[in-house]
Amino acid sequence: MPPRKSARLAAAVAHEADEAPLYALPKDPPARQVLQASELVKIIVGFLNTDMNAFGNNKKALAGLTTVNWPFFHASTDILWASMHSVSPFIKLLPPSKPTSDLEPKALILSIKSDPWSRFRVYAHKTRSLGLIKDTSIESHWPKEWFFFLFQLPSRPALLFPNLTKLTIFSVDGINFSLPFHLLSNLQVAYISDLGESYGKWSASRKSFVSSLMAAFASNSPQLWNITLNPTLSKQMAVSFPEMSALTILKLTLSTPVELDDLVFLNTLPRLETLFLATQGSGNKVIYPRAREHLAVYHPKQGQSKITTLNLGGDPFFIFWATSFFCSRFLHNFVAKIWTTLDDSTRPGLLLMPHILHLVLHSNPEIRQFSIEWDGELHGDEEWDRGDALLEIPEELFDSLGALQNLEILIVKNIPILTADFMGRLFAGLPCLTSLHTLCLVPRHINCEDNLKLIRIQSLATLPEEFPSLQHLTIPIEDIDKTPPDATEMADAEHGLKSLFIVPRFGELEATLPLSQLISLATYLDSLFPRLVDVTSYFEPVDRLKKGGQNTSRTLRCWKGLDSLLKSYQRIRTRSVGRNLLDSHSGDS
Repeated sequence: MPPRKSARLAAAVAHEADEAPLYALPKDPPARQVLQASELVKIIVGFLNTDMNAFGNNKKALAGLTTVNWPFFHASTDILWASMHSVSPFIKLLPPSKPTSDLEPKALILSIKSDPWSRFRVYAHKTRSLGLIKDTSIESHWPKEWFFFLFQLPSRPALLFPNLTKLTIFSVDGINFSLPFHLLSNLQVAYISDLGESYGKWSASRKSFVSSLMAAFASNSPQLWNITLNPTLSKQMAVSFPEMSALTILKLTLSTPVELDDLVFLNTLPRLETLFLATQGSGNKVIYPRAREHLAVYHPKQGQSKITTLNLGGDPFFIFWATSFFCSRFLHNFVAKIWTTLDDSTRPGLLLMPHILHLVLHSNPEIRQFSIEWDGELHGDEEWDRGDALLEIPEELFDSLGALQNLEILIVKNIPILTADFMGRLFAGLPCLTSLHTLCLVPRHINCEDNLKLIRIQSLATLPEEFPSLQHLTIPIEDIDKTPPDATEMADAEHGLKSLFIVPRFGELEATLPLSQLISLATYLDSLFPRLVDVTSYFEPVDRLKKGGQNTSRTLRCWKGLDSLLKSYQRIRTRSVGRNLLDSHSGDS
């Protein structure tokens, strides 16, 4: 039987959702009445709302269900209109500013006199997430002046989107400049793009818009807990944040130079837990901490932050001073990404990495995550002052490693190191960590004459006992061609290491390992880590730029051979276990 006449549904869209009949009409046959069952409707619509189905276009399938009956209409439109990337579809539900044919002027006037917001209201209450983008297609029939004329009518809903919890702003053109101020009451998450700042369209009016919006959030969005603000922060914007009592996650972009005084207001946010800070521009001052005094207090408000997660992006000096300011006993997760491009004045700041690590560990030995990495390139002709006392690695750092208890992630990736034994001492200084699941220690060599002391292959044998939960390991190995001969005696069938990436000293193997060495290496690794899944993806060409632009083709070919050997060992072991189980079952019977 065909769906109920769509004209009836189309006419009923003009009413509130709760005015829709929720029962089958008497003329419906039993086969159609069963489709009124709410549980069945939820199952069918829920299936289409997942990716695990055979339909190529879920939205088209859901749209088709809207004409079946009222339960399907509401269930489908609840999904179709829950997350909207533009306000344009809603604007098109309002009467246009001018008739589209000679027959419509009277109907247009009647619709304005009755309830021009009726269709808008039906769908707007279903929306939880809304994006504001620039859309010139509606301006001819729904210009902003017309929208605000309709907005003044008494039939306008008190809340345009009563269930809206997430707002994303990509454009402030047209009605987008004023609309956000009418969407605040139930907001929980707000994302504001850079609004053209990155390509020269930042203006005084847009800056004023963002400042006003922050003030409106502070006074009218009591549930707002997550803000991403991509335009560079101004003092006018910053003054509103301490009034946001529910704010727990904040992402900001700061213009350089950044002073410690610029960070003080962040200490006053009462519930802030997670802070993302990135810098815009290259104007930061090159200021080193005093020699052997990197743990000293440089600002009266330093160390008073209660944030638990700190994520930083910028040059090494910004990262050092921001870390120094925010480190406290409350900090449990630290992530830093050093900007790729550094000039001659900021590049030496990379050598402050051990000081940053010591700051974090000293502030809270119960730290769970420490990650710092750089994706830039070195050409080998950079000047480094190896005798500078300002950059001398603090010995206390290695002593602080022994106090670690809850560390889950440790990543030090592609950071230049001048001290030959730093990585070896860092690795050896780690205590037994039962919760550590990700370990990446990859130093960046200054030039091809560097003689950094790397981890020796026999050290891998201690990992199952020292780090029983380790799942991902990325390290360079000193003597990859010297596999211990007694590998088969070290088997631990329970260890769950999934990925192991052995990074060559200079990013590329000097020569391809012969098959005999690959077999020895595969046998050794399989005995230690029988569940290895991945030894190659780190070196795939698609990630080449992420690995510092290194050409790893020879390495990738070699580790693919290693991967094939490991997989063959695992298949043989699986078959052997299967045969043993079969033999055991046959013996019992």
